[in-house]
Amino acid sequence: MEQPQLRYDVLEWCITRNNLSQGDFARKVGTSPAYLSLVLSRKKNVGPRLRRKLLDAVADFGLGFDDLFVVDATVSGGEIMAKKKPPTKPELVAMRQQERQDNIEPLKVFTLPKMADDMLDQLCDHLGGIERSAALAVAVALAYNDLVGGDD
Repeated sequence: MEQPQLRYDVLEWCITRNNLSQGDFARKVGTSPAYLSLVLSRKKNVGPRLRRKLLDAVADFGLGFDDLFVVDATVSGGEIMAKKKPPTKPELVAMRQQERQDNIEPLKVFTLPKMADDMLDQLCDHLGGIERSAALAVAVALAYNDLVGGDD
């Protein structure tokens, strides 16, 4: 059985994206900083236990086994199939940016009922002629505070 090979560039990218030192990341993973240093310098291989810990750590980025490790071939139903090549670091960055854009909904334009519109005008005047958008933010904050039972 072939040993999965670590994608060092992806692991280093995850450490950088987490804004951690190698030592901090090693502690997060649950291994010693010295051992992680040996792994990253390619002096030690990653065993099954460390693979599981690394996979748990990179799951925060939505990455899985095929993103972090490469296996040249796999057996499926007795047939050897070539594995697809995992994405490169720039491809991973592009994938994350696209996911963020997909999750951002366009702002919905709405009109206020006449009574609410008049109340917003009164609030603008009461607050010293501030912009309507600022007055709306204040009104939403006050309504939320009232809803959750705040003191003020």
